[in-house]
Amino acid sequence: MFQFWRNPLVILHVRSSLRPARAAMVAAFSLVVCVLIAMGCWSGNSGNLREFWAHFYGWLLGAQFALLGVWSASTCGQAVAQERQLKTFDFLKTTRLTTLEIMVGMILGAPIVAYFIIACTLPITIVAGLIGGVSLAAILGSIILLLFFNLFYSLAALLASMLVEKSSSGAVGLLGLLGNFFFLAFM
Repeated sequence: MFQFWRNPLVILHVRSSLRPARAAMVAAFSLVVCVLIAMGCWSGNSGNLREFWAHFYGWLLGAQFALLGVWSASTCGQAVAQERQLKTFDFLKTTRLTTLEIMVGMILGAPIVAYFIIACTLPITIVAGLIGGVSLAAILGSIILLLFFNLFYSLAALLASMLVEKSSSGAVGLLGLLGNFFFLAFM
């Protein structure tokens, strides 16, 4: 069985991007953002607690979709192009890793900080949804949809990164953000 947490590229990105001090700072910052979103939802509330929790859940979920989509599209969009700019792309081509292992390492490793932010805020989102009256099936469905959207944007950005010479993360990140907006508009 393929175990992605033993992938050398995932391990490389985790060790370089999630050092303990940085991980603690990111976790604290994401909790502060959750508190600010809660304060914004509370200020527009008419005193109905259930309505507050439902709005809080909606805002958190929307922020998670936007953050994960843009961050993953941006980092995966830079992955191969940045290797070319740093003149280390030949190391990827001569490694013992298979193509699938490199692809999984890039998709799951490059946006590891975004995954960590989602992991920090996901329990708050689940609790807010349950208290707000959202069904457990809808909450789990939205989490699965979040993961599938992220994989799609990451694959599309990785493909775009392989086709360009220079890193264009802004355009790829904008593509991820626009895709999220189009989807949320149709919901």
